[in-house]
Amino acid sequence: MTETQPVARRGRPWGPLQGAGPAINDLAHLLRIRLDAAGLSLNDLYAQLVPENFRSGQVPSRSTIARRLSGVGLESDWDFVEAVVDLTTRDADECERVLRHARQFWDAANRLPAPAAPGTADDPEDPPAVLDPSALDGRTLAIRNATFHGPVHITTNHYPPAGSDHEITELREQLLDARRRLTEALTRLNEAHRELASTRRELDDLRSLCDRLLRAGARPTPDDRSERFPMNRELLRKHLEAARTSEQDDA
Repeated sequence: MTETQPVARRGRPWGPLQGAGPAINDLAHLLRIRLDAAGLSLNDLYAQLVPENFRSGQVPSRSTIARRLSGVGLESDWDFVEAVVDLTTRDADECERVLRHARQFWDAANRLPAPAAPGTADDPEDPPAVLDPSALDGRTLAIRNATFHGPVHITTNHYPPAGSDHEITELREQLLDARRRLTEALTRLNEAHRELASTRRELDDLRSLCDRLLRAGARPTPDDRSERFPMNRELLRKHLEAARTSEQDDA
């Protein structure tokens, strides 16, 4: 996740919102605000999306991303909403907070339209409506000014798994923790590489100094950085052998 400090976003200005209604346009506008705050252009977003963000296992094309950010088809692509929010938030708490806000727009955009007003006395009475529970698709059904005679039972025979939202949040937190630990491991690896390079340079200096002293057969001068190494030739030979052995072990 990235820092959301306001930065200048590259790329062309956003075009007009073209969603199916005000709620989905508000959701698209929210995603644009997140991208602007993170300084991500459409091309940047496309480059950072990964197949794991989508249940289909495929990253949408640039043209599809542009349509979603204008609101077109966004009401049926919650995976895209989650992916954008995940890329533009700093931690799990902020991600969950922004997703709750986005979900309000999403639910409003996918809510069933209000029932039509009853006909007037001059209009013929509409035939009784037949409700197909499968058309609800998990949404809320509102029934107003209705009189029921006898038992009424409406069900879709579909119930979301208990605690599914909590499980998703836990999985997201585990993913963030894994990313953090990977970053820490890479940092330690880079530090180890730097220390190894520094040690090799010191070994090279030691070997060079020992060779010069052995060839000269004389006491080293301050220019030879002799203050860092022993003056005895026998000790210098031992240091040289130890340096070569260490270098072979590293190889």
